[in-house]
Amino acid sequence: MFHPNGPTLFELVKATFSSVEKGYDLIASKFDYTPFRTPDFILSAIAPYIGKGKSIGAALDICCGTGAGIEMLRPICQDRVVGLDISRGLLDIARQRTAEANGDALLEFVHGNALDMSFNSEFDVAVCFGALSHIPRKDQPRFLNQVSNVLKPGGRFIFVTYYMPHFWSVRYWYYRGFNATIHLRNLLVRPVFPANKLVFLLPEAKELLESHGFAVEVKEVFERKFAFLKLVVATKAS
Repeated sequence: MFHPNGPTLFELVKATFSSVEKGYDLIASKFDYTPFRTPDFILSAIAPYIGKGKSIGAALDICCGTGAGIEMLRPICQDRVVGLDISRGLLDIARQRTAEANGDALLEFVHGNALDMSFNSEFDVAVCFGALSHIPRKDQPRFLNQVSNVLKPGGRFIFVTYYMPHFWSVRYWYYRGFNATIHLRNLLVRPVFPANKLVFLLPEAKELLESHGFAVEVKEVFERKFAFLKLVVATKAS
């Protein structure tokens, strides 16, 4: 499915019927051949808004997956780039693929949960790409408290989201169909697999960030068929 080297439909179904951690472990070696990996052109468009070469000290990639964001962050950082993920399988792939990434900032890989991070005011930038759909609505305040805790005063949380698609759009019904499938799965199977394509959207995400003390900018970065995506730069109060 997707790509000759990617997971089959059976492998994807098996992963989805597992826990989030085990599910991503199962497809870790093939994850880069799925549409779930953040495309390089999106990361390239975001990079200038994070900084130029070695312009920041330390960065954290929350739910780093196989390390695409780490490859983008390393040339920008002077000191360290940390990738955190709940899947050890994804972390193993990230460790391998980023070993020769441009830059000389120290790379660290941490097995952990985005809702319970152990860092304290250590990072100038935190990013999260493609994983916010795994944060249930009820846990969003807790997640943003964690993000605030890991950032230094004046640090930035950077991610990509979008506005609610129009009711008559294909995207709207695709997302609704995806969410309905996951909801049915969670009624039948434990543990729950949290995934929702219509969470952390604008303008609600902006309001939630502001309620947690962030100053929020929404930037138009992407063009053509990806113009619906918006870059959010949320700065922690200094």
